[in-house]
Formats: sequence, C-alpha cells, structure tokens
Amino acid sequence: YKSSSSLTKNDLEKQYMGQLAYYSNMGQITADDRMDSDIKRAVIGVHGSGRDAGTYLCALTATVADASKNQMFTTKDQRRLLSKDVLVVAPWFMAPEDNTPPTSSSPIPYIQWDDHHPIPHTFRYGAESKPDVKYNMTVSSFAAMDVLLEHLCDRKRFPNLRRVVVVGHSAGGQFVQRWALSSNSWCFRDGQFASRFAETELPQVRVVVANPRSFAYLDNRRYFALSDEAAETDDDGVSPSENDGTLTPFDKYQLRPPSAAEEDSCKEFNRYEWGLDENLEVPAPYVINNVQKLISHGVSSELFCRY
Repeated sequence: YKSSSSLTKNDLEKQYMGQLAYYSNMGQITADDRMDSDIKRAVIGVHGSGRDAGTYLCALTATVADASKNQMFTTKDQRRLLSKDVLVVAPWFMAPEDNTPPTSSSPIPYIQWDDHHPIPHTFRYGAESKPDVKYNMTVSSFAAMDVLLEHLCDRKRFPNLRRVVVVGHSAGGQFVQRWALSSNSWCFRDGQFASRFAETELPQVRVVVANPRSFAYLDNRRYFALSDEAAETDDDGVSPSENDGTLTPFDKYQLRPPSAAEEDSCKEFNRYEWGLDENLEVPAPYVINNVQKLISHGVSSELFCRY
C-alpha cells in the first residue's frame, strides 16, 4: 500500500488524484524504484460484490502453491512452475463504506466506487469513481485496471514476466469480461498498438471469466427459443425431460436480432451493460468511448477476437 519513498508528500499530491488499493503475495509492487527479475508469471484476481480482495489473494496464492506441486504445470522450457516465480495481485475496488487499509501511510487517498447508485456494485461495469476532494476528478474502474496491468507489462520493472492471467469470479467475472472487451491498454497488443510491439516484447495476457451473472453482447443478436417447448426449460436452459448432460442446447435456439414486438417489450436489451449501446442510466464513458474508437477505426473485429 505504501507509495515510493523517493517522492515527497507535496510531490505525491501534485501527481496523483488517488490510488488503487490492492493485496499482493509479495508486498508492495508499485514503488517507482522496484525491479523484480525473478517474476515469470502474474495472476490478477478480481473480487466479487463482497469486495473481499484479501480472500481472493489467499485463494489464488493457495492455488499457485498447489499448481507448483503438480508435474503437469511446466513452462515452455519444461521447467517446473515455482511459487516464488508467480506474483499474485488482488485489486480492491473500495466503496465509501470500506475502512482505509490498516497498513496505509500514504497521503494519497484511496479511490472508491459507489456500491449502490445507479445500480449495485458499480465497479463491475467500469463506472467512474467517486470524485476526489482536491481535483473533483474521477476514474473508471476499468482504467484503474489498465494502470495495474501496464505496471506489470513494464519491462523495466518486470523484465522476465512472460504471462499475466486476469481472472474474475461472479461480479468480478462481469468486471473482467467487460473490461477485457473495452480496454484500450497497449498490453493487449491489438488495435492501434498492434504494430508497436513485437510478440516477445510484452507478456502474454490471458483473461478468465468465471461464473458471471451476465455478459455484454457484441451486437443486437440474442438467442431465442425455436419452439414453446424449448422455452419451457429450467434455469440452466435444459428441459428436465431431455437433460442428457448438455448444458446449452443451441440446436433449440436461434441467434438473431429481436423482432419489433420483442424489442418493444425490452427496449434496453442492447444498452450497456447488456450490449454496447450507450445507457444514460448506467453511464460508462470509458467503455462507450473505447468501443466507438475501435468501430470508427474499422477494427471492430478486435471485439470479436477478444470475446
């Protein structure tokens, strides 16, 4: 949680509007003067609606320890994956009701996101943070994740980092899917940054979405049942009488745009966070602006590839 000791309090207050809280299995990772050549892998775990980042750190650290004991997990050069080579970071998207981290000694305030308005757990869809007191500035939770990822992709800090895995569960899964879809971070090596970096210059970024309540669709197509019988299913999408272990019977559904009547019954179906159209009731300028940039530059295929 500490900031670099090389900066004075006055310097810090001039340069930063706030800082993102995080847990790490290797202590402070954001000091300006830190360089760690031992790190080969990094895992970023995004918490759910409970904002229990510490729990996610413990779970992921234990997972890494178990993986290091498994002969199946090796590097490209057939070396065993070692716990000491894996950095685990669990960002904490704090809400106003959260207490300041107990180890904090920094004069920079921690960035917070409203947990109730306009919808619950706003960090999960890329909302802007609560304005900081001094500058009245805000930052999207997705932009904060970009900064964290780009810190890890900096070869001056982590010269031997080969892969970064960003994983989210539940509300964290919603966060990760929508962030990965709309991020304009250079770490993804696509879009406007595709020709700036060789494949070996940056660590490979992998995104894992686990158990989200919903996904953002790329266009206005949705799955519609082909018959009334197919529509009469359990919540898992499988008819009780025909459940043969198939979780998603796509042969009983058609991916198509809604009819005029269907769209009229659910006018917000393609507005963000369900689709990518602007939603004034759930403002997410980071997402809408970045998606429009991709589309206007004729690289909307990047959305498909990331999806």
